[in-house]
Parts: sequence; C-alpha cells; structure tokens
Amino acid sequence: MKQKRVWREMSKYCITPDATSYSYMISCFSKEGNLFDSLRLYDQMKKRGWIPGIEIYNSLVYVLTHENCLKEALRTIDKLKEQGLQPGSVTFNSMILSLCEAGKLAEARIIFNSMVEENVSPTTETYHAFFEGTDYQGTLEFLTRMKDSGLGPSKDSFVIILAKFLKLKQPVNAPKFWTEMKTYDVLPSCVHYRIMVEGLVTCRWFIKARGFYEEMISNGCSADPMLNRLFQEEVLGSGDKGKQNVKKAHSNKSVKYSEK
Repeated sequence: MKQKRVWREMSKYCITPDATSYSYMISCFSKEGNLFDSLRLYDQMKKRGWIPGIEIYNSLVYVLTHENCLKEALRTIDKLKEQGLQPGSVTFNSMILSLCEAGKLAEARIIFNSMVEENVSPTTETYHAFFEGTDYQGTLEFLTRMKDSGLGPSKDSFVIILAKFLKLKQPVNAPKFWTEMKTYDVLPSCVHYRIMVEGLVTCRWFIKARGFYEEMISNGCSADPMLNRLFQEEVLGSGDKGKQNVKKAHSNKSVKYSEK
C-alpha cells in the first residue's frame, strides 16, 4: 500500500505525524477493511496526545461495521458522544451502507431508526444504500420514504435499482421499476436504456431487450455495436434452433413410418 510506505518514510526521516496524518491513514485503512491497522493508529494517536475528530470516528464506525463488529461500532458512537461530538448522517450512513452491502437489512433498518431518533436526517446516500440491498417491496418502500423526505428519487436512484435487479437475474422486476420512474417524473436517459438492454440480454429476455433498444435509438441515443452484434447472434441462433427442430420433426416422422 502506497500510503503505508509513505508512513514508514515519515518515521525514517523523523517526521512526527499530526492529527491530519492519522485521520488520513485511518480513513485509508478503514476503506480497505483493514480493522487491525485502523485501531492500531487510533490507539497510537491517542497515546501521542492527539484528540480524534469526527472523521476518525466515522472511519472506525465504518470499518467495525464492515468487519462484523456492530456492537463495537455502536460503542464507538457512544465514545464520540463522550468527547462532545455528535454523530451525523455520515456516521450512520457508514453503518447502513456496510450492513446493506452485507445483506443485513434488519440491522440496517435498526440503524436507520436510530438515525431518525437522534434527529439526524437521512440523506440521498442513505436511501441509495437501501436500494442496493432491499428486495422488491423494500425498494418500493424506500422510494416512498425518499419522496416524502423531499430528496427524490433521482435518475441515479433508478440506475442503482435497475442495475440491481438485472444483476440479480430478476428481469421481471426491472420493467416494473421502469414504469415507477414515470410515477416519480424521472425521464429515462441513455444510461437507463443501456442498463435495461444489456441486463435483459444477459437474462436472455431478447424480445423485451430489443423493444427497449429500438425505443432507445428512437429517443436519440447512439447505437451500440456490441448490442447490435448480440441481437444478430440471437437471430442466427434462433434460426439454427428452428432448423434443428424441423430436422428433428422429420426424423421422428421417418422413425414412426418405418415402425409401421
């Protein structure tokens, strides 16, 4: 890790790290899921007399939650309160995002409720974290919550939602949320069309994919050579399958005739 090497070089040249240096390094380690080094530097900076700021506590809360230490993450929130600091949306979002990524939606909802109880307003990032992990009904729920909070949903919200269901090989849900876009007055962009077409092709929903592709072109989006090739291959493949089925049918008739 580049940052780790620079840190060692600082020690080599007798450069004493300050609070900003510790904050940066702990942030880097936490984003990599490196719990050991994050806590090591946290302890080290306190021994050297530096007082951790809210950024450091947010990093610790994230990495602790990410590494399945939710109770310790909650204790860290208590510690920052003892220091006269207040957890904000970044603090709670760091936990919610980690939990949603891990599929721990029940725990994520508990943190969401705690966030509201602490009078911390959910942000766009809060709702987007839930869109990454919730099922069909949960996604509808958080779309409503997001609208009620006055934060959207936006075009980015539906990029996340459409991509999620297609990645999960749930093509039946993607067109439903395409319709929901209109309900929320969100106009589909070329990005949305490409996500739909590529995802539906991957799920082998070729007829539906071709319909979205033709609509995409008619709405002024540029043609995609890769998608054109995929559709051509499918047409050829369907033709070959048709020929094979005809040959098989003739073969079966011949067999039946000879048996008589």
